[in-house]
Amino acid sequence: MAITLTAAQAGVVARALIDAEHYRRDSAAAWCTDCATAKDGACPDHVAFLAPASAYRELAVELAHAVSTAGRDVPAPRSASDHFRSEQERNVGN
Repeated sequence: MAITLTAAQAGVVARALIDAEHYRRDSAAAWCTDCATAKDGACPDHVAFLAPASAYRELAVELAHAVSTAGRDVPAPRSASDHFRSEQERNVGN
C-alpha cells in the first residue's frame, strides 16, 4: 500500500522523525551506570532502544530530499564537491 503525502505533510513527518531520533539519543544520557561505562555508549539492555534512531534519521533525510525535489522530473546535477560539502554540513548537525 502506498501513501501519498503533500510536501507540507512530508515536511512535518520528517521533522517528527528528527524529533524522535533526538529523543532516543538524548534519553541515552539518563540511562543506567552500565551505559555510562559501555564502550558503544549503551549497555545491552538499552542498545535496542537506540537502534531505531538511525532508521528515523535515514527516512527523514529521504523525505526531506523528496520534498526538495517535488515537481522536478530529474534532480539538478551537483558537482561531487557540492555533494561532499552537503554531507559535511549534514554531519555537523549529528
